[in-house]
Order: sequence, then structure tokens, then C-alpha cells
Amino acid sequence: MGKDFSGSSNVLIAKVDCTAAGKSLCEKHGVKAFPTLKSFAGAQDDTGRSYEGGRDYAALKSFADDLGPSCTVNLPDLCSPKQWSELQPYMKMPSDERAEKLAALSSQVASAEEAHAALLKQLQSTFDQSQKELAELQGALKAQIKQLKAATPRAAP
Repeated sequence: MGKDFSGSSNVLIAKVDCTAAGKSLCEKHGVKAFPTLKSFAGAQDDTGRSYEGGRDYAALKSFADDLGPSCTVNLPDLCSPKQWSELQPYMKMPSDERAEKLAALSSQVASAEEAHAALLKQLQSTFDQSQKELAELQGALKAQIKQLKAATPRAAP
């Protein structure tokens, strides 16, 4: 897919090795597992967002095709009338209020992500315990099940 976008001014496809020189970059952007796909909307987007769509070529290409410059106060020509209208209240906000609101919303998302990660950890722990108990039960009953099956005559064909 990199070849498809090699000349694009809107899409850069990069691979980062999180175990080597890219480790600090991966830590900064919350990359904890392979493969992790993230997209960034221009130079001002320092957090990016995780890509959760399909991993097949068609889904990834469709997603990448939609990347590029978007409606901003600096690029009003890229805004639909609806988008421009939705930007107005934020454009009228004092910059410090806008920054505070952005920080509060970002903090809210970060808290939700942390809660989600904690839930995943808890669920994984519960699953691991259940899997261990299942394996122990299967091991304890395996011989008895085998003997019961061996002692049961098969029906004649």
C-alpha cells in the first residue's frame, strides 16, 4: 500500500520499530502492541487516533483515501457550510477558553481510555483464571472420560 501513496502529499505510511530507535515515539503515542495503526491529521495533531477498522487492503486503502487536509479555520475552502457553521462557536471563544475546553475533553478521553484498559486487564485476568480452572478440570477428568467412552459399546453399522 505504501507504493499507492508514495507521491501523496496527504498520506504518509510509516513503520516504526518500537523495540529500537522508535521506542520513545511508541511510548509517546501509546503504542503497546503489534500491529497498532494510528492516523494523524496534520502536523498539529500530536495525539493521533487509533485505527479500529478492517485490516484488509480494501479497508485500509479506503481509510487512507479519505485522509488529507480537513476543514479548519486556516482552510475554510475545505469546509462544507455545515462544518463552517459548527466551527463558529469555537472560533468565537477566547483562545484560553478554547485551550481549557480542549484540555478538559482530552483529559476525559484519557480517563475513559485508562478505565477501558483497566477493564480489559480485569477481564483478561478473569479469563486466564477460568482457562486455568478449565484446563485443571479437563486434566482431572480426562482419564475417567476416556475409560467411560472405552466401556461404551458402539452401535452396529
